[in-house]
Amino acid sequence: SSLVFFHEVTIPPRTVEGTHQHIGSEELYYITSGSGIAYMGEHDDPKLASFPLVERQLFGLNPKKCRKVEVQPGSVIFTKSGGVHGIENPGDTPLKFVAFLYHST
Repeated sequence: SSLVFFHEVTIPPRTVEGTHQHIGSEELYYITSGSGIAYMGEHDDPKLASFPLVERQLFGLNPKKCRKVEVQPGSVIFTKSGGVHGIENPGDTPLKFVAFLYHST
């Protein structure tokens, strides 16, 4: 695959990166500081099956069921092509992560 971008993202306190879907690309988030809530598509990762389900509005699409997963420094979120994800910072300090997005092969 080819790397499309790699950058550090800061989610300010009490802010949400909207839940969205990638088609034809995959994305990995590595949490470097802060804590928050990641929203992952209901069936995107079988290891998350025990996490609570919530309904999330997707950019430009109908709502979808997502797993609500707590994240902290060292957490990794991986989304395959067609997968759904978003991240929320409900706290009082910035949530920072490094995002890698690349085309699927």
